[in-house]
Amino acid sequence: MRKRRKCARIHVHDQSWYLSPTLQKCCEKHYHWNLHECLGSLFVGTEKWYPEWGTDTCVQDCEGASPCGGAAESWNDLYSSRDQCCTMRFSWNKEVCMGSAAVDVGSAQWYVSWGSHTCVQDCVGASPCGGLAENWDQLFSSKSNCCDEKLPWVAKCETL
Repeated sequence: MRKRRKCARIHVHDQSWYLSPTLQKCCEKHYHWNLHECLGSLFVGTEKWYPEWGTDTCVQDCEGASPCGGAAESWNDLYSSRDQCCTMRFSWNKEVCMGSAAVDVGSAQWYVSWGSHTCVQDCVGASPCGGLAENWDQLFSSKSNCCDEKLPWVAKCETL
């Protein structure tokens, strides 16, 4: 979460060049680009859409659950719709941006992780997941079956 920049906090540090007769005037003068945060007022948002670069998606300028992404920064370009934002900023990956791409979560079956000499689950997440199996990986219904058939020489395969 970003730190709030409030003129009231700056007064505590006694930096006289930030002193103003009122909080409103201080915020308007020094934080006009982020007035609602400076004043400590509740964020309402524009409900417009902006790119969230790390995820190749567009989120709304609002607080709350998805698709809200919090307050847009002053440098964010705002768009009237998710479609417009995705088209302008993520045209090469529009299905993911729009949330319409199928997400592969795996089969939950087991395959050999040759690097660790054990069997892992075909899924994404914490252990026992080993990531998504490749098309050449042979899948098994249980870790025990995988270990018995593919790694019979590894004594502790099932406990690794």
